[in-house]
Amino acid sequence: MDFDKTCALRFARELEIHDTIVLTRHERPDGDALGSVFGFRDALRAKYPGKKIISVSDDFSQKLSFLGEDDDDISEDEYGKALVIVIDCGSVSQISNKRWNQGGFVVKIDHHASGDDFAGLSFVFPEAAASAEIVSEMVLDLGFGAMTKNAAALLYAGIVTDTGGFRFSVSSGTFVTASRLVSYGFDVMDLTGRLFLRSRKEAELSGVLCGMIKMTPSGAAYLRLDRDVIKTFEMTREEAGDTVNLMNGIDGIPVWAVFIGEEDGTYHVRLRSRGANVRIIAEKFGGGGHDGASGAHLKTEDEIPAVIAELDKTAKESLDNPVSKGYNN
Repeated sequence: MDFDKTCALRFARELEIHDTIVLTRHERPDGDALGSVFGFRDALRAKYPGKKIISVSDDFSQKLSFLGEDDDDISEDEYGKALVIVIDCGSVSQISNKRWNQGGFVVKIDHHASGDDFAGLSFVFPEAAASAEIVSEMVLDLGFGAMTKNAAALLYAGIVTDTGGFRFSVSSGTFVTASRLVSYGFDVMDLTGRLFLRSRKEAELSGVLCGMIKMTPSGAAYLRLDRDVIKTFEMTREEAGDTVNLMNGIDGIPVWAVFIGEEDGTYHVRLRSRGANVRIIAEKFGGGGHDGASGAHLKTEDEIPAVIAELDKTAKESLDNPVSKGYNN
C-alpha cells in the first residue's frame, strides 16, 4: 500500500497517546472483519502491553467463533478518552458498535470503494484484496503493532476468506503479504480447512436449496429465502447468507444473488459475480461493497423485482461483452 506519510505519522501518534484502544468492524462479520480486528488487537497488545486494547461489537459469528471473541465493553467515560479503530466497514449504518462515535478519536481502515467519511483519519485502499491485507502491511512495514504467530494467522484468515481462497480480487502484493504472514509458522492447512468447513446440515440443505434457484432470461441466478423458508429449514442468519455460494462456479451464470428475509419484513440481498460489476447494483439500492461481491438492505420485498431486473441486465452485458479467458497462447 502507498501509505500517506502524514497520515501514517498521525496514526502512530494516536496509538502512542491513547491508553485505551477500541477496535470494531461491520455487522454480520465475515472472516476479513474478524481476522482484521482480532489480528490487529493481538499485534497491538504485543507492542503495547500496558494499554487497554479491546474489541467490542454488537453481534458475533457462531461459525467463525474459533477465530476469537470480543471483550467486555467499557464505560462512557473510557470511550471519551479512547482511540476507536473501525476496520472493514465503509458505511456508518453497518458499524457493529453503536458507541463508536463516543471515542476521543476515530480511525477508519477499509478496502471498500464506496462508503461514508466518518473518521478523523482514514486509510481506504480499494485495490487491497482485504482489509486484513492493509492491517498486515501496517504492522509489518509501519510498525503499528508487533506481529505474532497468532496475529499472523488471524490476518491470513482475513485475506484467504475475502479472496475466496485466492480466487478473486488478488494482486501479486496479496500473495507477497500472505507469504510473509505464513512465515510466522501457524498451521496453514488446519486454519484454511476450518475456515471453509461446512456443517452436515448445510451440506444436506444444499441439494434442496439448489432446486429453488431461479434464472433470469439472460442467465442471472437468484435464490429467495423468505422468513417462512428460513424457519422451516431452521437456518441461522449466517447459514442463510452462505447460500449465496451455492451459485458460485456454475458455468453460464455470470451474476447471482440471494435475498434473505428479516424479522422486520426487510430483505438483505447478497450479490456476487464472476467478472461483472455488481457493486453498481448494490449502490442503486443504498448498499455497496466490491465489484464482485456486494450487498444491500431492501426496505420491502417490493424492491426485489427491481434488483432482479438489474441482475438480468448485468448478465446480458456480461454475455454481450465476454472477457477473454484463454491461457493457451
